[in-house]
Amino acid sequence: MDYLNQARLKIQGRATLLSHSGAQDGLIAALPQDQPTPERILCIDVIALDWNCPKYIPKHYSGDVIR
Repeated sequence: MDYLNQARLKIQGRATLLSHSGAQDGLIAALPQDQPTPERILCIDVIALDWNCPKYIPKHYSGDVIR
C-alpha cells in the first residue's frame, strides 16, 4: 500500500513454505551471508498482479512530508 501516491498492488500467487534443508542451494546462496540463517523460506509463485483503483484509498501523509 502506497498511501502517499494512492496506489495498491494486488498480488495473487501460490505460496510454498520451505525448511532450510528443503530449500534450493542457489536460493540459500543468494541470501546475505552476514545475516542469520533462516529457519524457513516463503516462496511465492506469482500468478497475477494488478494495480487497484485509487478511488477508495485515503491519503495519509507521514510527518516528514508535511514539514
